[in-house]
Amino acid sequence: MKTSKITACALFLSVSFVISLLEGAIPLPLIPGLKLGFANIAVVAAFFYMGKNWALSIVITRTLLALLLFGNMTSFLLSLSGGLLAWLSLCFTLRLYTKALSFCGISSISAVCHSIGQIFAASLVVADYAVYAYLPLLCAASSAAGFFTGCVMNAIIPRIINLSERSS
Repeated sequence: MKTSKITACALFLSVSFVISLLEGAIPLPLIPGLKLGFANIAVVAAFFYMGKNWALSIVITRTLLALLLFGNMTSFLLSLSGGLLAWLSLCFTLRLYTKALSFCGISSISAVCHSIGQIFAASLVVADYAVYAYLPLLCAASSAAGFFTGCVMNAIIPRIINLSERSS
């Protein structure tokens, strides 16, 4: 059982990391720093398939891999703070899944929390609260991107969960 979980975690991590790299190559010129968030589909899938601790390990490992491969400490801090806050939002919204929220709602909340975490870290890095002026635009854009990602998750994650139930 443990080996299969480690293998699944490695698979989710690999998918998340590769998608993150591909997303970084897609410029979104209107809002600097915004990504579509498709890499988080693997994190959310791992969250529902394997549990919150495994998903947290994917968030942390993905950001550490990016730091080791690209060596940008600022990006690491922004990514880690956003990822941790997004993961926390998943923990809190899990209780609302199927009762009040679909993956679209959960993903939108998670995306906004990711942006809040990044802006908080950015304000610490540059030692200036002026970066918070960027927060409303970033939250609006990330909410829309999160909704779109959630629509993709609505189609993918139930299938992943069904596969796991069949293999058990």
